[in-house]
Amino acid sequence: MRLIQAASLIVIPVFSSIFLFAAELKELKITAVESYKDKIEHIGEVDRTTVVLSNGQRRHIPLFRAKPIAVLRSADGSHSLLVEGADCVMCDEPTTIRFFSLGPGELKISDRRYPYPGTQRDFRTHKQVTQTRVFYGRCIGNQGDIVVWFEERVGNDGQWRKVKSIVRPFRNGETLTTIKDPGASLVSILRNVGRGLCKEMAGVDGVTEP
Repeated sequence: MRLIQAASLIVIPVFSSIFLFAAELKELKITAVESYKDKIEHIGEVDRTTVVLSNGQRRHIPLFRAKPIAVLRSADGSHSLLVEGADCVMCDEPTTIRFFSLGPGELKISDRRYPYPGTQRDFRTHKQVTQTRVFYGRCIGNQGDIVVWFEERVGNDGQWRKVKSIVRPFRNGETLTTIKDPGASLVSILRNVGRGLCKEMAGVDGVTEP
């Protein structure tokens, strides 16, 4: 009995510290965004961005035109940083949405780029070819934060087509799937926006990549 009691005295504080740590992670959010100048060979000075988190961590975002949007809490308990930006500074690459895994050490960027909300016109014809709306947060159910895209695109036949897709971030990356659930409509998501569970990103007008 003494051995069991001694073991209990050792184990309980360990689990208590784990629960406290989990509670701290639950409140992780962006508290400040800082800008600084970085000198790049053959280019010169460029603007860089650092995000400050509520746990005191400072993370440098390895993108140009970077703007942190929010910290997402995944269904598995991990956190991801939702960011807009580009991989190059002197190029025609449009601003896209990226996911960064928030773990120990530097930010781990996903290789995938996702379309920014707004409208896009063809760089040759200047005709509108896409229209996109993007939402993030607890937009569908309570299974962690997600990002939802409502896209309308012009096909090769000149007809407009609608696509609904969802990205679920996880500790080891994110998954992209097409939404087939009829309950995940724009109306239902806007209802969650009104409840403060979900947010919509402001859109911008742009052109397609050459």
